[in-house]
Amino acid sequence: MKKEIDIMEWNSDNLCSKTTKPEEYTQMVVWPGTMVEKGDEEKLAMFFKDDFGMEHDVIPMGCITTNPDKKDGKNVEGTGGRIDFLFLVHTEDIGRFAVPRLGYGMKWLEDVVSNRGHKIYPMKFQKELRAWITW
Repeated sequence: MKKEIDIMEWNSDNLCSKTTKPEEYTQMVVWPGTMVEKGDEEKLAMFFKDDFGMEHDVIPMGCITTNPDKKDGKNVEGTGGRIDFLFLVHTEDIGRFAVPRLGYGMKWLEDVVSNRGHKIYPMKFQKELRAWITW
């Protein structure tokens, strides 16, 4: 029997909440092709502490599904539908996290935006991200 997955959905409320996004959390990260389930916060905390030696828990922002590519105004079959996980990293952990994250394919949000990679995400999501970064 297949397990029903309860994905941790993107929560735009976290972007503007001072209790959820303390000033010390200055870096948003995109982890392409990674789905996180609701209730996995403790597992995430252990993963980042064990694999990256982080001293602060990351703040999960949730998962977002990519749009399909477009060609001549039409969706390209077989594209889109990838789930990406976004989270915040504490400023004090950026140094110990910056290089090792590359081995996992994790990207800084501003790098995704500067490479115009944000265009694969739904427009509503792009608008919500503008609260975090401008382009």
